[in-house]
Amino acid sequence: MYNYLKEKFPTLLILFVSIALFFVLLNFIFTFLNNSKVDYIKTQMIEVQKEINEIQIDNKSLDKKFENFNNQIKDIDKNIQKNNQSINNLNKDEKATINSFRNYTPNEWEKYFTDRYK
Repeated sequence: MYNYLKEKFPTLLILFVSIALFFVLLNFIFTFLNNSKVDYIKTQMIEVQKEINEIQIDNKSLDKKFENFNNQIKDIDKNIQKNNQSINNLNKDEKATINSFRNYTPNEWEKYFTDRYK
């Protein structure tokens, strides 16, 4: 057996070196491919971060617009409340006037119409 190995040693050595070189080459290829994948992923992450930043800026702008609309709505509500209060005051005055006419005596009615059409 020793003689057999001694005769085949150069062939086996070449075979083992070839296999080792093959694995080194495979390792290099996979490392290169993985590095390119990592680079691709990094560029994608940078692009996604840019998009997130743009969305955040748009969101701030929309928040400002929303706040402006809320302020406008509050102003409109205040005006509506003022108008409602004015309407209520007019209704109270009208009811008071109507109630005062109900209590008129015939002489007061005569005076009212006389003064009204002078």
